[in-house]
Amino acid sequence: MNAAAWTWPAVDYCYDCLPGGPFPAPPCERCGSKNYYSQGLCDRCHPGSPEYVGSCKDCLAWGVYRRHNWKCWQCRWWSSHYPVGDCLYCGRHVTVGDQGACRLCLENARRIQVPGRPLDFEEGARLGLQLFFANMAPRRKPKQPRQSVRAARILLAQQAEEISDWEQPALFDLAPDPDVLRELTTAQARDWSWRTDGIVFEHAERFGWSKRQTNQVRRSLKMLQILAPEGAMTIRASEVIRLRRYDSDSNVRSTLDVLDAAGILIDDRIPTIDRYFAGKFDQLPDTMRTQLELWFDIMLNGSRIPPRRKPREETTVRVQIIGLAPIVTAWAEAGYQSLAEISPAVLVDSLPEESAKRQVAMLGLRSLFAILKGRKLVFTDPTSSLGSYQFSSTTPLPLEPAQIRAVLGHDDPAIALAVAIVAFHALTNLQVRNLQLTDIWTACRFSDTPKHLVSGHLT
Repeated sequence: MNAAAWTWPAVDYCYDCLPGGPFPAPPCERCGSKNYYSQGLCDRCHPGSPEYVGSCKDCLAWGVYRRHNWKCWQCRWWSSHYPVGDCLYCGRHVTVGDQGACRLCLENARRIQVPGRPLDFEEGARLGLQLFFANMAPRRKPKQPRQSVRAARILLAQQAEEISDWEQPALFDLAPDPDVLRELTTAQARDWSWRTDGIVFEHAERFGWSKRQTNQVRRSLKMLQILAPEGAMTIRASEVIRLRRYDSDSNVRSTLDVLDAAGILIDDRIPTIDRYFAGKFDQLPDTMRTQLELWFDIMLNGSRIPPRRKPREETTVRVQIIGLAPIVTAWAEAGYQSLAEISPAVLVDSLPEESAKRQVAMLGLRSLFAILKGRKLVFTDPTSSLGSYQFSSTTPLPLEPAQIRAVLGHDDPAIALAVAIVAFHALTNLQVRNLQLTDIWTACRFSDTPKHLVSGHLT
């Protein structure tokens, strides 16, 4: 019998389950893999295998499976948002986006795009379309570590000098006429609509924007295009915030979200917590301010080098700054140049007398000197000899029983029910606000709360 005409017989068992087995499966005839599937082929080479890899039906990217209908993740999203038609550049009958181009032509236009210029689909399709792998993560900028306030200011100054080398600064900073600006938003054509309109409508549907909010965002985007220099394809966040001067109805936050999603936003805003820190400690000596900036950076971003530390919430850092600021400022006014000069006696004398302020100050000082001691910037931790500080808790004030009895019989059933729940079950304000009617009925059903209060409230 000719070996080329011989085919593998169809059996109902795998090699592990064959009678008399298990038997070792033969290697794949194409690649030699031991993951045998059927007809002499492995699960990667057999066209009927779930692990068989093919090309996307729309963008021709290699690396998709049958269980996803031979489409990559991006084309599956495209097929649910865009119609099927003929591509204006390659002529294929596939899903076509807002620009009249398929995703393959779009990716090739992005590949050859010159920074600061729009996409050229014709040039991308003229020399041939470059295929790519499917389901690969898009190229993103690496996440930069958070910088200290001083380093951020130095970097912004350097960027300003570099930008001044190639960017033509404005001779006069003249504010436009708001009325003329509104007229231009309706008269001038939108060059950015193909980049932003789809994102605006997607955000409106996802976050439940009203028609008025959607129109506000589109008008703000139009104003930004008119105010931007000729040929500019990026917008700074400070320019978006400046729109409030020209249009009181502009929605700055939603506009920033759309520009960020479109990839044309340069976020040059200084975080609020950074400005707050700089305002509290700008007048300190250089050594002391550097030590506080290190503490501030580690508190917000954590530390991956020993001693390791997890990042804290901005609210926690802000509260500790409130406790530290008056104490550290008093030390600087007393002539101290570094936190390494602070002794336990000086620290105890600087603590406020009020219990609440003393607690906040102790929390901030413990975290500050613990970080500085771990980085070997102070010789000793002056808070270590203080021992554990017992936080004083507030004692609830007594209430008059006569007033409680009077309110329990209030004419308004809702007021009487709320007082009964707090008096008998000791719920907090937040728990009372989150109560449902079913919770109230269940709680009162198995307790001594008067049933007529519940019935009156439900009716």
